[in-house]
Amino acid sequence: MQKDTAIKQSQLNRKMTQAIEYFTSGQDQAAEQAFQQLYQQQPTQQVILYLAQLAQRRQAGSEWIEQLEALLHKHPDVPDSYYILARSYQQNRQLPLAAQTFYQALGWRLQHDALTNIAAVQSSEVPIHESASSTKLTPEHALHLLLQTLSSLKRPDFMLFLRLVLCSG
Repeated sequence: MQKDTAIKQSQLNRKMTQAIEYFTSGQDQAAEQAFQQLYQQQPTQQVILYLAQLAQRRQAGSEWIEQLEALLHKHPDVPDSYYILARSYQQNRQLPLAAQTFYQALGWRLQHDALTNIAAVQSSEVPIHESASSTKLTPEHALHLLLQTLSSLKRPDFMLFLRLVLCSG
């Protein structure tokens, strides 16, 4: 019984790897077919996020809004889910919701990156001067996060979104 389960999981993993390869190489139709098959077998969070992104590529992101909202309700700690949902809202011209959800995505991303950076610094072998609060960011880490955020905001699709929000408000 366990052997059958292991074989089935191995097959699903191979299908997932193939679907991701299609996605990253821009073979959207093949990727969508592969992810749809995986969705029928096992509708995981990862599969839903890929299918939503594929729908966004063909300007149909609104098809996945309900599933993305349900996914975030069950798993509110996944920054990519917020970003993908925000893009779906944006395509559906729900700009206030899109702006709010982009903001949440950015907040989760900054929080995650900050915790990851703190853990990496704390686990390094370089002596660290302990501060009153070990969870505070150093100026260097804060600058790094700011530069990452600013480079993400320079993307053309985000600039278009900002213009739409500013012009509609």
